[in-house]
Amino acid sequence: MLLGNTNWNLYRAFVTAYETQNLHKTAEILGVSRSAVQQNIKELSNQLGFSLFMSHSKGVEPTDKAREIYPQIKNAIESLIAVEQLKETDTLKIAVGASSAELFVKLYLKEFYTKNPEIQLEINKRESIDLLKQKQLDFIIDPDHDIDKTIFKTTDLFSLSGAFVATKEIISKYNLNNSIQIEDLIKLPIISRKGAWDEFLRITGLKSDVSIIQSASTDMTVSMAQDSIAIALMPRELIKLLPNSNLVELDVSNLPDLPLKILCGYTKTLSKPAKAFVNGLISFFQSRQ
Repeated sequence: MLLGNTNWNLYRAFVTAYETQNLHKTAEILGVSRSAVQQNIKELSNQLGFSLFMSHSKGVEPTDKAREIYPQIKNAIESLIAVEQLKETDTLKIAVGASSAELFVKLYLKEFYTKNPEIQLEINKRESIDLLKQKQLDFIIDPDHDIDKTIFKTTDLFSLSGAFVATKEIISKYNLNNSIQIEDLIKLPIISRKGAWDEFLRITGLKSDVSIIQSASTDMTVSMAQDSIAIALMPRELIKLLPNSNLVELDVSNLPDLPLKILCGYTKTLSKPAKAFVNGLISFFQSRQ
């Protein structure tokens, strides 16, 4: 039975701590201090009349009583979230990392608004993990750094194929007019996001002694490649979307498929507008393949 005077922050703290078994991560997810989490758990424990967690060096472990009540409280919290979402205005707040996803989102917006004219959309060009933790954003698309999956829920939106590109100046400098062997390519200066380069080496099984130029984002990779700084590893689909691009895809022999994931991260159950946007974006991309 849901009581009007119930402090649901206590139960949210309990459920989150139960799932993470770490009070620091619980505080990050809820956007509060660690001491506030401890106080909420202590207060709930006092109200219930039994201990909920035992502390140890790596975090906390639920007691037998906590394991017994968790399913009921978890279901109650999810029901409460569903009720709260019924009261939400149809406003969607998202951030798009400064990367390849931005162009796909721009292309999709016209279709989204046509199908969902009642939804107000606020888009931040730059992502903010802190805003997501504080639940001031619904989700972030394609973050420019790794997302901690113990804090954020994630879903793969779609994969992009990897390709090596360069300006005509770089092609001429390294005499790359003909097909280049992959083993020779990795001896040349390369620009890439670190994650994409690590994935390339993993898939190909190659090792490279050449230090790559690590970029902070796909935008930066594109910019440096267009300035003829080096060869760049970037999504093949992105090249087609760049207006007036001076970049040419290299003919690399024996290059395997290099999927580069675009990730969607969020810290709470997606609202109806958020689900509509995410599912629509996935369908939109699939229809263009």
